[in-house]
Amino acid sequence: MAAERLRLEMEESKARSSSFLRPSSWTRKDSEEEDGTQEERRSERGERSQEKRRSEGLSSRRSDHGEREDVEGEEGDDDLRPPKHKYAEKDWWLSAGCIVKVMHETLGDGRYFRQKGRILRVEQRYAGYVRMLETGDLIRLDQQMLETVIPNFGGPVRVVLGEWRDHEGQLEGLDEAQYCVHVILTSGPIFKARPNLVPFVVKGLPYEHVCKIMDEEKS
Repeated sequence: MAAERLRLEMEESKARSSSFLRPSSWTRKDSEEEDGTQEERRSERGERSQEKRRSEGLSSRRSDHGEREDVEGEEGDDDLRPPKHKYAEKDWWLSAGCIVKVMHETLGDGRYFRQKGRILRVEQRYAGYVRMLETGDLIRLDQQMLETVIPNFGGPVRVVLGEWRDHEGQLEGLDEAQYCVHVILTSGPIFKARPNLVPFVVKGLPYEHVCKIMDEEKS
């Protein structure tokens, strides 16, 4: 009987021990799976964080690049001053090829008044030979009898007074309130001094500083 009781106690003890071990085994398995899941989550978070940093870095580089381009453009505009022109302060402006308007009311009994012509040749800086566009007449006129002509938008112009004298380009805009124009310069002294320079806009040129020139295709 004692032996039988001992056997039963050992079986019960073994059963209890086995029951305790199973949950412990399951817990370790679950813990391993949970650890694996956490590791995967940490890896995914790390990848997302890295991707976000790359994205933010790319965006930042693009933004910086754009700002630098703007700043460089502004600095470039400040540097875009023409070479000093020896006649920048002079008041004579007649130039061969310019289209001018006659403002003498009694010349030719008034028939040339407000008519346009093209300067063919300049004489002693203050006089020019003008071919009238309507009649074809060739007339010698003093500068004080003439007025500069502003072309239509996009039309060819020459700067005839001031620091930008002898530069040419196209009319970009007109400010009637300030009696001035904006011109896209494409040729002239500054382009000779800086061969790689691209066309650029000069704003606020007074009406009398620019004059229409004959389009080469029409000349």
